[in-house]
Amino acid sequence: MPAVRVKIGSPVGLHARPARLLVEAAGKQPVPVKIGRSEEALVSAASILAVMSLGVKGGEEVVPIINKKKASAGVKTTLNGIQAKLTSDGLGKLIGEVSNDKKDPKDVAKSWLTENGLDASGTAAKGVSLTVGSANFPENIILAEIYAGALTAQGATVKEKLNIGSREKYFPALKAGSLDLFPEYTGVTLQFLDKTATATSSDDVYAALGKALPANLIALDKSAAEDKDAVVVTKQTADKFHLKTIADLAKKG
Repeated sequence: MPAVRVKIGSPVGLHARPARLLVEAAGKQPVPVKIGRSEEALVSAASILAVMSLGVKGGEEVVPIINKKKASAGVKTTLNGIQAKLTSDGLGKLIGEVSNDKKDPKDVAKSWLTENGLDASGTAAKGVSLTVGSANFPENIILAEIYAGALTAQGATVKEKLNIGSREKYFPALKAGSLDLFPEYTGVTLQFLDKTATATSSDDVYAALGKALPANLIALDKSAAEDKDAVVVTKQTADKFHLKTIADLAKKG
């Protein structure tokens, strides 16, 4: 099925009310409408249970959150070098290799580092010991493996705690210091830390996140890569109704 990929503008994503509006609009369409994180994992957009089960977020820029005590100049240079190379398309390809081709995330991360010239041995992070964590979905695990691989190559002693689960489980560990580094997402992390946050632009969200973080944590450079979800219909339907956003779909309802 040809896909129309759109960015979810709100940092809180498709929570209860917008999910209901999407379901109502999708149910009125003359063709099936599906939504998912990739074209290989789609559910009916006309089912509220299916839509809510996806946990769809807004477009989120990837950002490493690290304990200040571990953020030496060399560690920051290494991680920011990764951030400069990450792109949405490139990240999507890596996710496909893990989710569809069933490759090991560590192998996928290693190949990406090699392809981008970031696997060279060095001493930039020598003397630093840190624990890298991840949530329990492929993209986040891949990012954690990329961070861990690059830092290890630069002399750091790295432990991994992957597949931890939700933000409610791992963020307290970051704050407490049992985790030192975590691949995060700007908007949703800001909302987690500050329910009253109103920032919407990329730069404003990033700035607000820096202020909202606990005193022992800092955000390094945000990347161009975004964690995005898609609403998918046939290209014929998208062309016929001029669909580019969820709002466009709702107007046709």
